[in-house]
Amino acid sequence: MEFAQYVASQSTPLMRFATALTGRSRLAEDLVRDALCRAYVRWDRIAAAPHARVRGLVVAEYLSWRRLFATRTGPDVVHRLAVLPRKQRAAVVLRYYAGLPDDEIAAHLGWRESSVNSRIARALAALPTQR
Repeated sequence: MEFAQYVASQSTPLMRFATALTGRSRLAEDLVRDALCRAYVRWDRIAAAPHARVRGLVVAEYLSWRRLFATRTGPDVVHRLAVLPRKQRAAVVLRYYAGLPDDEIAAHLGWRESSVNSRIARALAALPTQR
């Protein structure tokens, strides 16, 4: 698949994924743009199976993001996730939004596979309840 074809077909799903991570559409746009720029440079190596790699680049960009952003809580899931630390939030999104297994979540976040379940459980327990 050519890079332009990939971008045309996956921009919307990547934006939804990044918005779930960040809770902010503008920041999600920045993350997706930066991740796609990094993917373009490596496209010859990742073109055969780009989905997991590009999603991983979005997560990496999110985890390394240096901007401070205010957290809001509210009835919708994205705003409820905003109270979690970045890695916990990423783990919840990777499991419940992207549907990844524990080994892939662990690889994306640099955790041991055995600790993924307990960390996600703590994250879910910390979420504010819906009013």
